[in-house]
Amino acid sequence: MPGWTPAPGRPDWGRPGVLLLSVLLLCALAAACGRDRRAAGAGKHRLPLDGDTLDLGSEVTVHDVRLGGAGASAAIRPAALTVRSGDVIRFVAADARGHAVVFGDSTLAPDVRSFLERTRQLQGPPLVSTGASWVVSLKGAPAGRYPFRSLTQDAAGVVVVQPAPAR
Repeated sequence: MPGWTPAPGRPDWGRPGVLLLSVLLLCALAAACGRDRRAAGAGKHRLPLDGDTLDLGSEVTVHDVRLGGAGASAAIRPAALTVRSGDVIRFVAADARGHAVVFGDSTLAPDVRSFLERTRQLQGPPLVSTGASWVVSLKGAPAGRYPFRSLTQDAAGVVVVQPAPAR
């Protein structure tokens, strides 16, 4: 509206469209803030990977196992871990000494070995830099003991997989 001026003492809100634009902007900000809170609450069910993020769903938990670090007792932390079928394990190099993890020894049950072989997760890749990780998905994993060891350190651990909760 060319030449339109507000009445003396009247704010610019009287201009057509300014109020509507302001209300729409406030609604958009409120929606964005709500979305950020929901995303922050769902963080334990998300897996960040090199600039990407996997949404794992609310029933999946990510368990971290740290490899290496300062001191001899810091080889694998935790060395024993209890998880549920469907969860995810992330083996993370805590130093740059190089790490390689393999599941299995003579006590590995045949169904557990079959699952790990079928999903190509019996042995991880070398983790050669601090923060490098190997992610193991236990989706469809049979319950049981999953002993693992570090090929580069004299250290071993075990993951105990429990059945997934009934839905």
